Amino acid sequence: MIDENFRFDAGYALIWDGRRIDLHNNFLFDGLDYSVKDGAVSLSWRRSQGQWGDEIDPPRFKIVFTNVGLLRMEASLGPEPSDPTTLAFAGYLNAADEGVMNGFLERNEVSESYHFIFAFEGGLAIKIGASAGYVDTGP
Repeated sequence: MIDENFRFDAGYALIWDGRRIDLHNNFLFDGLDYSVKDGAVSLSWRRSQGQWGDEIDPPRFKIVFTNVGLLRMEASLGPEPSDPTTLAFAGYLNAADEGVMNGFLERNEVSESYHFIFAFEGGLAIKIGASAGYVDTGP
């Protein structure tokens, strides 16, 4: 079982701390940090400006994964590159489907051994297998 303080819903929403955060419309992906020493991966997000950003959402946060056993990235750039900061989908895949990078399942559809997957409008897909994950709103 993976220890986490959040879950994904409907392919775009982060459910955390009693909130439903729209990662597709209200947040932009800032980047990925990987610590070899700590075996941790963090994905950084910042709130969108303008009509989509919701002031009750945190301005920035990270989704941090620890005890990472799998980090896989794949880029499939089309003829016209689109926005690399906009989430296309986030969800789960069974650990047995290690090579699958183009879809997701809801949490109730996967076994106890699963991976997290994030895909972006620009064509990047990130898959993470870890023993724990949490949302961090610190600096």
